[in-house]
Amino acid sequence: MNSIVTFMFLLNLLYSPPPSSAAQATSKTATTKEILSTGKDITTYFSQLINENDIIVFSRTRCMHCIEDCTNVKKNLYRNKRKYGYSWKVVELDELEGKDGPMIQNYLMKKTKKKMVPHVFIHGKFIGGS
Repeated sequence: MNSIVTFMFLLNLLYSPPPSSAAQATSKTATTKEILSTGKDITTYFSQLINENDIIVFSRTRCMHCIEDCTNVKKNLYRNKRKYGYSWKVVELDELEGKDGPMIQNYLMKKTKKKMVPHVFIHGKFIGGS
């Protein structure tokens, strides 16, 4: 996928109306109570990320899909953050402590029905990935 087209698609979604509440952003089917090294359960961690950021990208530093597609998207997000005023965060799953990365990836797989990263969320809505 062309990184410019991807970036423009992300910007369009970013400026579409956000969900009416954060409760819509979390999955009702994901009921895991696994505890991360921070002491939070995965659902709480994910909800907090949704509430604090307009765009969230879950990726891996060594993933061929992440390296190819996400690197340019990350650069464009960083470059245009001030211009458009959105908040964003990239969570590199393989750089998290202990088993947090695999636990979060399993949670994302249950939530999105997609096993591979990257996972991109805008206003709490999963818009795609690998």
